Amino acid sequence: DSLLQEVAMSCHKALRTFDVLENIFSFLELESLDNVCKTCSIWSESVVQSLMWKKLAYRFASQTKQDFTILSQKGLNLNFEDNIEEESDHFEKLCRSFSNFKTNWKSIEPKETFLCCAPVDVNKNFGYEWSPWWQWKNQGGWIASFTFDEKYLLCGVIETLQVWDLDSSECVSIFETPRDDIIAGVDIALNCLDLLGDIAVSGSNEGIIRVWDIKTGKYCKRLECSEYGAVDALKLFQNFLLSGHDDGQLIIWLVKSPHEVILVSTLVHHTDILWGLDISTRFVVSCSEDKSVAVYLHSDIFPEISKSDRNLSINNKENLSVPGHLSSRLVGHTAAVTFVSVECDLVVSGSRDRTVRVWQLDTSGYTVIRVLVGHTELVHYVAQDQDRIYSSDDNGELLVWDKRKVVDRGEHGEDDGDYLVKRFDYGERGAIDCIKIMGTKVYTSYDDFGNIAINDFW
Repeated sequence: DSLLQEVAMSCHKALRTFDVLENIFSFLELESLDNVCKTCSIWSESVVQSLMWKKLAYRFASQTKQDFTILSQKGLNLNFEDNIEEESDHFEKLCRSFSNFKTNWKSIEPKETFLCCAPVDVNKNFGYEWSPWWQWKNQGGWIASFTFDEKYLLCGVIETLQVWDLDSSECVSIFETPRDDIIAGVDIALNCLDLLGDIAVSGSNEGIIRVWDIKTGKYCKRLECSEYGAVDALKLFQNFLLSGHDDGQLIIWLVKSPHEVILVSTLVHHTDILWGLDISTRFVVSCSEDKSVAVYLHSDIFPEISKSDRNLSINNKENLSVPGHLSSRLVGHTAAVTFVSVECDLVVSGSRDRTVRVWQLDTSGYTVIRVLVGHTELVHYVAQDQDRIYSSDDNGELLVWDKRKVVDRGEHGEDDGDYLVKRFDYGERGAIDCIKIMGTKVYTSYDDFGNIAINDFW
């Protein structure tokens, strides 16, 4: 170290001046910044005093939305009240852990925790007196679906919605369907739900969509769709709600408030049950029992709501006409397509034919990038983030695929083992019905397990 100090002191004075060093070090990546810290105490102290690790963390966070989510989740915005050494140490650890996550995800053993959603657990842990009105209420609390935003997780248990605070992992509200609103003699179980801002929606086997206000906890609106059979898929997007139904309909609704929801159009481009919906910045996709995936452009199914239409109501909705054109139909699966995910122009679909297909969209059509084979039972659910594709099946297996390799190699890749990153077997919990990704955490729910599992790969 004394030799390094001597070398450093013999350097030009500029290389011992903090503001000059800060400017130079601001261009360095993690490994080079690490080497700087080992060179001499002057440079190491410059890194601390200039908060170079913090600046590197913010550079990492600016790369993609997912990287920002990961780093925010792990302490990007912590306040250290002018304790520079503690702050530098925190951000150095954050940068190193982030680099390890990005580089070594495959070898990281996740830490698993649970949100215990069954009636007995919620009542015991949070002081509720919730008794589900359902014939299977003593079987632990089947989770139909769940979703989340940055603050809340919305979970459908039996016929009831639960709202969980993500920071505290506490169940903060339970939304029970009013008994006088339930159709007697019909299976009332929830199939689907979604959450956007203060609005929560749920769809049931009755063919009813119910709209709730998260802030007040009030049941606000009932949308009657029973003529089309069960409601199997829901998606909130900007001012719109999309719903998918047993008879194959895709219905577009304008959501002016939790109390006012206006039917815009009904599209029929599937000949059987519409099982899943997803939306990217450009496309809307739906999948069906008819073995296909339908693709729409936003401009073809969403009307433009101008300022002059603020007073739009159910009585003057003629201004909401849309072309309703089908942009593409993705065909290739040999059995029902059970779920679909879209990010940018990349579509991932899962099917009862036990395969996962990856498709590339453009305005003129589509390309099949890869058919992923690895499941031994029908695929229940698919999801994707910027680096990985996730798929689950009826056996309770979760398969994780390398998305970048799939996209880069496409049809020219080798065996599917090249793409498979991890395989998890949760068979004792039942089929995996839902997968959601938030930062470093993978959330899953199951057929026979009244908990949502959270696996953190940090």
